[in-house]
Amino acid sequence: SLFSTKGGVGKTTIALNLAITVKKMTGKRVAVLDFDMQFGDVAIMLNLQPQKTIHNLSEEPPPWTPELVMDFFTRHEPSGVDVMLAPAKPEYAETVSQEHVEEVLRVAKEHYDFIFVDTSPFFRNTELTVLDMSTLIFVVVTLELSAIKSIKLCLELMGNLNYNDDKVKLILNRGYPPMGGIEVNDVQNGLRKEVVSLIPSAGKEVVSALNKGTPFMLSDQASDLAKSFFKLAELIAGPQGQAAGKQQGGVLGGGG
Repeated sequence: SLFSTKGGVGKTTIALNLAITVKKMTGKRVAVLDFDMQFGDVAIMLNLQPQKTIHNLSEEPPPWTPELVMDFFTRHEPSGVDVMLAPAKPEYAETVSQEHVEEVLRVAKEHYDFIFVDTSPFFRNTELTVLDMSTLIFVVVTLELSAIKSIKLCLELMGNLNYNDDKVKLILNRGYPPMGGIEVNDVQNGLRKEVVSLIPSAGKEVVSALNKGTPFMLSDQASDLAKSFFKLAELIAGPQGQAAGKQQGGVLGGGG
């Protein structure tokens, strides 16, 4: 799962491009679940029409069969990644319950090798269900004092929820070149947690890809940005794309 307590940190962009990278590396079954129920952006970032969403699925009477749940995934043909789209309108979010989310995750785990969940920046029952069921939680932070402060509180809460260091990993997005006098070591020292992935600033490339509805990892293989995603994907799939959830060293501490 990709999580942050602050909007605008690039969480959705990371989730999509990381899923595409793992698909490229492994060739296995990969899905993205857009569980930012009110303002999910996966559809627009992939240039998909939200005709089948989790809201539409929530209107189906129980019990749900696995076949029914799978019918509400949409294939993103350019990447081969399947997606469960967020509701098309914010007011539809209220129709999606904690039980709906749990059932979608349960079915998805039976059908996919890797599942990436884009979450809302809250600790409600829905988000806690996702976090509890996740193998790894990537918490995304940027080089902004307000973001670091909110992530510090987030990590403390996750510790209280008994999420250990093997489960919670820290991603620093737009982490270099440094801006505003804050550097990666300041983040690690302030949060008392190692950064396992340092993603460079590449505003022009990212914004261009977003505006086209074409994730940059579909075409970018050689840039520093692309290399950071291949390295991050190894934390999930292993160097040969075969092992999930292994503990790896961070970008600064060797290993990874």
